[in-house]
Amino acid sequence: RIIAQTGRKVSYANNERSASNFHADPDAGAVFEDTTSGSNVGGWIYVSNSEESVGGVGAITFDSNGDVINYQMILEGTSQNCGGGKTYWGTWITCEENGSSGQVWEVNPALPSNYQRNTPTVLGGSGGNYESFAYDARDRLNPTFYVTHDSSSGSL
Repeated sequence: RIIAQTGRKVSYANNERSASNFHADPDAGAVFEDTTSGSNVGGWIYVSNSEESVGGVGAITFDSNGDVINYQMILEGTSQNCGGGKTYWGTWITCEENGSSGQVWEVNPALPSNYQRNTPTVLGGSGGNYESFAYDARDRLNPTFYVTHDSSSGSL
């Protein structure tokens, strides 16, 4: 089944539709347990980036039966959100592939955009074409984080 299409409202199991259209150019995604207030036990949230000039991160919430119950943008005001990655503590890292203004952002999949911290992580530094994110957490007290730059001479 098709769950969402760019530029269209997302249909919910209760026959309602999302307030906003599903984001353009979906890219990179992950699934998280829905930890909001216990009202959706067994549910999950799928997040994906929008690699569009008006980018960001969107989130589709499913109930325990796999029915769609919500769609919202959880990060706005960014551009060209390309790759990213899921952290072991349950957040999403999104990489902005936007030249000198590109950053690396951390968002909580269970919170709407107006509740996000909206500050770039220390991984982003002074801007770049950030492509993706990964980590080595074999030592949970001292993890190592990696971001890549999308460039023919690429860097890690």
